[in-house]
Amino acid sequence: MVKCAIYARVSSDKQADSIEHQVSLLTEYAKERRWEVTGVYEDEAVSATRITLWQRPAMKRLLDDADQGKIQVVLFKGISRLARDVEEAVGTANRLKAKGLRILSLEENFDSNNVDSEFFFTIYAALARQEVEKLSIRVRYGQRQAAKSGKWVTGKPPYGYKNVGGRLIVDEDSAWIIRRIFDLYLNDGFGARKICDYLNENNIPTAMGKGRWRIARVCQILQNPAYKGAVVHSRTRKEVIRDYDSDSIKRTKITHNARDEWGITENAHEAIIPVEIFDRVQQRLKKHRKRRKPNKRYPLSGIATCSKCGGSMVVVKKKNRKPSGKTFTYWYYRCSTYLNDGKTGCTGQTIRRENLEEIVFNDLENELKKWRNDREFWENFSLVDHTEKEISREIENVERRIKKLNKDVKDLFDQRDLFDEEMYRGVMQDKRKEIENARQQRDELKERLENGERESINIEEIREKIEDYFSGKLNPTDAANTFIQQVIVNKEAGTIKIEYILDDRR
Repeated sequence: MVKCAIYARVSSDKQADSIEHQVSLLTEYAKERRWEVTGVYEDEAVSATRITLWQRPAMKRLLDDADQGKIQVVLFKGISRLARDVEEAVGTANRLKAKGLRILSLEENFDSNNVDSEFFFTIYAALARQEVEKLSIRVRYGQRQAAKSGKWVTGKPPYGYKNVGGRLIVDEDSAWIIRRIFDLYLNDGFGARKICDYLNENNIPTAMGKGRWRIARVCQILQNPAYKGAVVHSRTRKEVIRDYDSDSIKRTKITHNARDEWGITENAHEAIIPVEIFDRVQQRLKKHRKRRKPNKRYPLSGIATCSKCGGSMVVVKKKNRKPSGKTFTYWYYRCSTYLNDGKTGCTGQTIRRENLEEIVFNDLENELKKWRNDREFWENFSLVDHTEKEISREIENVERRIKKLNKDVKDLFDQRDLFDEEMYRGVMQDKRKEIENARQQRDELKERLENGERESINIEEIREKIEDYFSGKLNPTDAANTFIQQVIVNKEAGTIKIEYILDDRR
């Protein structure tokens, strides 16, 4: 008797063509041919558009059973139930046939045993792909029309509202918080950071009901047209992209449309903030908004940290006006946690850029002079290897860096509307590349730790770089990144602790 497997899939529990219907139909088909159904493989709430075949748990089990000889025939209702990507569908069919399996599709009356089956399968797969694209267009059009009529179709309602039957209804339990934020900004003259501090200090709940308020969240609320009763749609468009270096990765690319492509429906629902108040807030925001630029790499970026929270110190600009009217620009290293979360996250450290860099560079030069002239140290240096403790400390440092970079990515995403599209993509790409490099470094360190590997530092390379510094070939910035592990700033205590890569070897 022929051993038959039934494969069924739906992308959501609301889909009309249910798993039960597919299985019932295919089981009846198998019985008519006197085939033994040895297994039913169901992938429920799995999108073929976004998730590749090889990520689906039921398909993985089917392939495993095929390898064990439990299956001879694979039945599915339609090629769209198998895959909606032409390349993936054809590749799937070929993989199944390579395992000696016969594949049949009821809707297309397809049988892989027939002549020219591969040609017809490709045609059917292309038609299935065209159908899903048509469906996607209809869904997008329907959502756009619904938004134009004032319905809320973009997911979770804004804080302060409830979604009732597709319409936003004011939730008075939280709407007062939104009114308070706008009042603090417009009437009390608070900035976003000060508002954030106020909300956290007074234990005012966030949309999640817990956690701390963040500056980016306050900025989003102040700029959200929903609070004046408007629904904005068509801000972005989505595109599913396959990673051809992997069998298992599809990703959704979100492109931000130009503002003149946006659609807006005024008076779509009850406003929490009167239109005239909302517009005045936007005018003030526009007046105070600064065009953000990608972070420049300053000499101590990634090295200087806050002694209170361990967060990175980043460079910020501040302008002061003298009594004469002349304006002076100053640059500071400031705690990034304070910048992002306000003083409830960290009261922060702030130090003039030139002061910190002068202290660090002077200390660095003195330290390099000591190393350069310490003959006994260099004679014994080659006998000293990295210890397990040192490698573990390096892993901890990299883990902290990864955590910080992930936070930077989240903050950048939250504040994406403050960037133009090209700048946003560039900065985000740089951040993700840094995360990738840091993860690779962490994995290599962990592998050395697990293998008990001990790494010797190249004595000649270190000495050569020291000589390069004193000959002018290595500038102070590169020297700092070469020889310094961390600069810990504690301005209140009046201390700046500098940790060098060779501290544990002296």
